[in-house]
Amino acid sequence: MSKNQGSVLLLSLILSLIGLILISGLFTAYYRMIKIVFPIRVYSTVREAASGTVTLLATYIDNKYFSRIDQADCPRGTVEISNASAIRCCKANIRFKLTNYTETFTAEGMVCLISLASASGFSALPVIGGGGMTLPYNCDNYPCVYSITSTAYGPQGVSAYVEAVYVK
Repeated sequence: MSKNQGSVLLLSLILSLIGLILISGLFTAYYRMIKIVFPIRVYSTVREAASGTVTLLATYIDNKYFSRIDQADCPRGTVEISNASAIRCCKANIRFKLTNYTETFTAEGMVCLISLASASGFSALPVIGGGGMTLPYNCDNYPCVYSITSTAYGPQGVSAYVEAVYVK
């Protein structure tokens, strides 16, 4: 093998590695752009799965996926749910597994923006009329109060329901 062939081989390996890193980065960015990734977790009971779904949705609230729920569409990977109270809610179907079972089950999680928590000594600012705020306040200026619900469906018709109020 000559000196030129060795350097060409080394250069082609380096360029291949750079291309692989670039393609994997683009794939990751594309996949995240499409929708929120809800990982499949394993729980021991259906009740634990419902509670875990609420915790998972609270984590997504912390990461600001639902910060503009009052002004824009629901985040990708969720579906907007309209209800009689005009409070905007986003629903997500989250899959999970149970120990001792091979199949995958579903938990229906819902995140609703209830109100904005104002400064201490004042009442909360309600969300009204079509999902808009009463005043030009938003979650950047005040903590938002969310309702998080989860109904997990397990084997043989077993289900569990968990509801929480979350302030972020």
